[in-house]
Amino acid sequence: MGIPRLKARLQPYGERGVLQPCRAVIDGPALAYHILGLCLRNSKSSPFEQPSYAQLAKTALEWLDQVGRYGVFVSAIYFDGYLPQQKRPERLDRLRGSSKALANYYRANTAGVPRQRAHFEEDASVELFPDSGGKESKLPPPPPTFLVAAIFDALRNSEEYSSRTRMVPGEADGFCAEHAVSNDAVVFTGDSDLLLHDIGPNGRVVFFGDIEADLEEGQLKCVQFRVSEIRRRLELNSEDGLAQLGFEIFTDPHSTLKEAAERARRRLTASKDPISYDKFLKQFVSPETAPRSECTSALSLDTKVSELLLSCLPMPDEKQELDDENGDSEGASKPVEMFLPFLLDCPTRTSAWEPSRHVRQVGYSLLQSIRGASIPSVSEFRRLQGTSSGTRVPVLSPADMGHEISQLLNVLSTIRSQIQKPELIWALLAIYQDVVLAQEQNKGSPLSFQLLRQYALGTLDQGSWGFIHFLAETQATLFSLRLLCQIVDFTKSLDASKLPPKMTELREELADLPPLEEYPWVRNFADILRDVGRANGFACLAGIFSGQKDIVEQIEAIQGAPTPKNKKAKKRKASVSQGTTASRTPSSNPFEALAGRDA
Repeated sequence: MGIPRLKARLQPYGERGVLQPCRAVIDGPALAYHILGLCLRNSKSSPFEQPSYAQLAKTALEWLDQVGRYGVFVSAIYFDGYLPQQKRPERLDRLRGSSKALANYYRANTAGVPRQRAHFEEDASVELFPDSGGKESKLPPPPPTFLVAAIFDALRNSEEYSSRTRMVPGEADGFCAEHAVSNDAVVFTGDSDLLLHDIGPNGRVVFFGDIEADLEEGQLKCVQFRVSEIRRRLELNSEDGLAQLGFEIFTDPHSTLKEAAERARRRLTASKDPISYDKFLKQFVSPETAPRSECTSALSLDTKVSELLLSCLPMPDEKQELDDENGDSEGASKPVEMFLPFLLDCPTRTSAWEPSRHVRQVGYSLLQSIRGASIPSVSEFRRLQGTSSGTRVPVLSPADMGHEISQLLNVLSTIRSQIQKPELIWALLAIYQDVVLAQEQNKGSPLSFQLLRQYALGTLDQGSWGFIHFLAETQATLFSLRLLCQIVDFTKSLDASKLPPKMTELREELADLPPLEEYPWVRNFADILRDVGRANGFACLAGIFSGQKDIVEQIEAIQGAPTPKNKKAKKRKASVSQGTTASRTPSSNPFEALAGRDA
């Protein structure tokens, strides 16, 4: 919900002191953003300064290990797995805000993203409990696209925390509150809304940013918010007093804490508008969960995929009857929405999600068997402006889905027959999809070809928005394949007979998809483009597009582009007498002369 400045208003009621040994429950998404903040304390203006997913995962595990050494036993870490319908407007507002921030970042850096301090070291130690918040940036780039998912994966795959890391069929904060009540645990979070939940008579909330380490004493110090003590000091009702306070502030964000507390004690606003208050209170007392929370197979997937799949499950009869009574007769035919991870791409270009749309279409077409009803289309939310209802992606007919599966299998088979390096297989698939999109949009030269030619000529600018955008396209390709695999696995867990022909073959073909921490990123993507040329990638692409003369000619032009080294060689050759002969025929591969790792 986001109550304006709730933590700041209640800061005087927090208790600063030593955090004694205790059990703790952790808000997973808040932990992920806290870890990012630790890694970026003094460098926040460029994506080149952002840590890799591997570094983020490593830091998260180190942070949890360290609080454990100080006597904090982490009993559970919860991650969101389902978006309550009530939170949809808030989700859309945040997406608009992210889209606006990206547009502002682009306008401030139209010539390319800043690189002047691109020096983040992978092996550099991260201060886990700093005594200050670090340097702020007025126009930071968006956070890493798969930040939360990468940390969830790392915790789920760790020996120490896998059994305590859970994706839940709702928002994490409600489950953190329940866990705090039943286990007498301290809630660690970055979300002040948790102060409004019922976390038990002894419930305490600690915010990540308030934790400091006293190395000499071997203790953690922090500000603890004891909800019962805050209610007592503000003379609020013992049952829903803080929720009343939150509602008053939410209704009138400009009121002082004293004014809001006075109205909360008298229940003024709640009495005037009981319907709005009941709706507000419900998210803290009985937050919405997925229609069939017993379907646990979706809760080991990415948050975005889990939300999509759980929203497609048939409603229980009792919930359907309630919706019908409320005038909601759509039932299972409600529109299906997919909130895609927010990419750092170029706002003036077509969304970087678009080239891999065909892959996601195959996955979306399986949703009908999950819902047990027709789904005409899925509305994707990528970048968002105004009151957009998303980008409509039609669901494929069985025949069209079969064609897309066969096409993807054929392309992957061709690539694998000539390319050995896994990262190059997926890069070539992204190039293929970029070329197909350029053809669909009647564009002359695909963006990927432009970048490959620039690399061959020695003019590639890794800070350019073209480079950043195609990197985003490649990341989107990998995530779209990951999404498809997870939908296939989920469908198979329900009824394997619902999978179309060749889907099992495709799933096996995608078995070696890289984990999130191995996705290409801004500091290694130029090497991948280089290796496309060095590893016979051009011949592979020429084979895929063999029947399309214009595409093949563009590929040949990239191959024939003189490298900076070849240009110098030509100048030297011009100064030699006509009778001099070359000792060998120069390679036609412009990448052969470039230094770097083997293909």
